[in-house]
Amino acid sequence: EWQPIYLYKDGKLCETDKSEHIRVYDFFTLDDTLYAYFYVNDQKEIYRFDGDKFVYHSDMLSNVNFRANTYNHICQKAEFKGKQYFSTGLLYKTDDMKNAENIELGDNVTVTDIKVINNTLYLLCNKKIVTDDKNEEFRVSVMKSKNGKRFTEIFYFSYPVGALCFTYSNHHFYFGMG
Repeated sequence: EWQPIYLYKDGKLCETDKSEHIRVYDFFTLDDTLYAYFYVNDQKEIYRFDGDKFVYHSDMLSNVNFRANTYNHICQKAEFKGKQYFSTGLLYKTDDMKNAENIELGDNVTVTDIKVINNTLYLLCNKKIVTDDKNEEFRVSVMKSKNGKRFTEIFYFSYPVGALCFTYSNHHFYFGMG
């Protein structure tokens, strides 16, 4: 049976009737705990599910930069080695859903997808480049990390548009371009 689950802040039900923009944009899991990204009137808040209701947890996302090229604020996310990795176009990690640390991958690199495959964290990255003949294209790369700290580029290719998503199956990478 379907039933609503409400959000509470400071012990009070979140009132949204006078709000213009109200969304739960995404869910996260970290250490078997469910979190919701709640957006209301330009406030970005994280709520933690306590088994009965969502309770305010932090304003973590108010302190991150967004470079996403879609309507989704969070491009992708994955839990890996006790941390939640997520992309806003920029790569972040958190171990408490209160503080997010930016992981620098290079100038103008946008992370559009994140996957954990065979205990390895993979990132799909795009970087817009201008060719010698003044055309724009994208340097699409895949990076990997065994520890979530050091990322190594395993390959790249150039393409007229950026890659939005990827997967790995039967010893091959597959890309969704757009």
